[in-house]
Amino acid sequence: TDNPVVAATQLVMHTCGRAEEWEAQYLLRRCRKSLGEITKSTSWSEFADALDEHWAKLRACAFYEYAKLRHWSNQRDWCKMVDLGAPTMKGKWILMVDRANCEQHDLKQSLAEFDALIQGEVAATIAYDAQGKSENAFVARSHIWLAVYDVLKNTNEVHTASLFDISECEKALFKVAQSIDRLPQENSLTTLVLLRRAWVLYDLFHTASHVYKRLAKIAYITALLLNVAVVTITTLSCANEETVISTQRKPILLVLSLLTAGVTSWNALI
Repeated sequence: TDNPVVAATQLVMHTCGRAEEWEAQYLLRRCRKSLGEITKSTSWSEFADALDEHWAKLRACAFYEYAKLRHWSNQRDWCKMVDLGAPTMKGKWILMVDRANCEQHDLKQSLAEFDALIQGEVAATIAYDAQGKSENAFVARSHIWLAVYDVLKNTNEVHTASLFDISECEKALFKVAQSIDRLPQENSLTTLVLLRRAWVLYDLFHTASHVYKRLAKIAYITALLLNVAVVTITTLSCANEETVISTQRKPILLVLSLLTAGVTSWNALI
């Protein structure tokens, strides 16, 4: 492209995209290496120590949600999920070998099961990274592209400083803060895109809220009519025991009660 700002934006996006892709591949290689170290264990003690040592490296590519891991560990007596109480370098929850119950289980089979679990998580991570953590995927993020373009376009408002010189950074930030115009003359392309997205979301939520409001009113009126019917049938059946309503009172009241409970539950859900 002949536009130097667009070319610079593309350069920044591709550089950041390559960095993100490299980081994802590095974490993946580190996870696989750690898994290899764990599966080489020849005793339960080595397995427990290796799992504790390499847990953080495994977590970098696996178990973004703990539900599957909890279900897996609950089905096996040789391991357990431990709550560390507070977020740490290894996370808040950690999988540990239960040294009190592990000896009665076959080590090779347990290692094979653990290896299969991690391999499944790694496969899911690879599929996710291919969609969101590749260079091309990063460059395709239009909102980031527009933000970078907006920054590079305003050359008079872009300032640089070295992070190794904090005092110089503070001076630069203070100088910029003194000259900031709180009321811009016009909205940038990035701002317009964000405003459009915000209004679209507002319209969607507004429409949905009206629909649910009508449904809630209908459910409330229906529940009220069902309750009136229950009271009416009960009163009429007690007043005259020989009517059809009196003989069929129990099934009728059961059906009406179930309908009332269903409508009330549905109303609470929406």
